[in-house]
Amino acid sequence: MAPFALVVAAALAATLPSWVALAGAAAGLGRVQGGPVGKTERCLVLALLAGFGHPAVFLSVLAGGSALTAAVRLARVARWARVARWAITAGPACLAGGPPEGEEER
Repeated sequence: MAPFALVVAAALAATLPSWVALAGAAAGLGRVQGGPVGKTERCLVLALLAGFGHPAVFLSVLAGGSALTAAVRLARVARWARVARWAITAGPACLAGGPPEGEEER
């Protein structure tokens, strides 16, 4: 039997990657996917837990891997936010190599 705190931590940590992805989508940045322990891997860990037992081991892997995946996704969302902010503040002139001929820099 696994300690209650570990079960709660694993359950909460397993939701973090989805929440981070949804936060990116809500901010208009797209829904980031992937990471070291994505949805498929989290399901595999739970299947292994059901098949082999050892709940403390598998729940620890689930909690740690989910937290790591959430951190990776959060870093991607932050990078996308910086790029989006740069594109908005720099404007299309910067992306095209400068202001159109006859116009001044902003």
